Amino acid sequence: LFLRPGGSLFVFRDDFQNLYDGSELAGILGVPPMPLCENIRNTRKIFAVGNRFRDGPPQRCLGPAGEDVRWIGASHDRIARIVERELNRLVDSEGVAPDQIAVLTGYAVDASPFAAGEIGRHRCTPADEPLAKRVILDSVMR
Repeated sequence: LFLRPGGSLFVFRDDFQNLYDGSELAGILGVPPMPLCENIRNTRKIFAVGNRFRDGPPQRCLGPAGEDVRWIGASHDRIARIVERELNRLVDSEGVAPDQIAVLTGYAVDASPFAAGEIGRHRCTPADEPLAKRVILDSVMR
């Protein structure tokens, strides 16, 4: 539709998802950028942590306060066990439903410690195929 006379094309860029360190698209297209300065997808606590790792125009978060962010260190050979332990804690102690949890890996899922599609006793599913009682398991890049 944007190719029709009078059509419009909208291009959105999110600095939180600038995984490839892309160049400024507005300059390439020859249009003035219109900054999107409100984050509505994260809790304020997740936003505060993530905001330290991004560049770009200031943003404010409109999400709920949320839970504290927990950092859990792990050596490469212990990642699978530590993620499994944290999933068990969330499900068993905190009462979080498995289908309300997402595990994101920095590798392609097939190259990750979770390639079998299960994390301990927890069955997993990709983000684009959510299923009841299954943990979302996907890669950050996808």
